[in-house]
Amino acid sequence: MSELTKRRRARQALKKVTETAEALRKMIDRTRPLEEQLDRIRTFLDDRLGHDE
Repeated sequence: MSELTKRRRARQALKKVTETAEALRKMIDRTRPLEEQLDRIRTFLDDRLGHDE
């Protein structure tokens, strides 16, 4: 049973990471330097990941 729980959690974590990465990719403005977007990116990741980071 423990093995199934671990796999389920791993699948959920992978899904969350994949969705977050895709949303982040869409959010980043490629015409501006990343340095100018760091605060916005940090806020996005904090909101999206919460305590899961």
